Amino acid sequence: MRVAKLKRFMARPTFNEELELHRVDCESSHRILDNYEFLLHKREEFANEPIIPPPLLCGDDLIALGFKPGPEFGEILEAVETQHLEGRLRSPEEALEWVKREYLATDEHR
Repeated sequence: MRVAKLKRFMARPTFNEELELHRVDCESSHRILDNYEFLLHKREEFANEPIIPPPLLCGDDLIALGFKPGPEFGEILEAVETQHLEGRLRSPEEALEWVKREYLATDEHR
């Protein structure tokens, strides 16, 4: 599972209940707790940082780059968030440069 998907899953408000339900289900059936233990380890690993950090960019940043508001905003901002969660983008400046490379290579997005 990709880090971004894992973090989004772990950020769900019902994650702790789902994790406990998974443990109980495993204990009462096959007794294989590998996934449960993996998630416990990841929860501990991610404990010192926000699981979903504040966004690097917002719609105003995209407008400043020349994008027109529309459905593509959500797609771009989600892609930036994924890159951020994966550790490939660490600052708003890096995010802006990434968007320029990925989405402004052609004028079809403007």
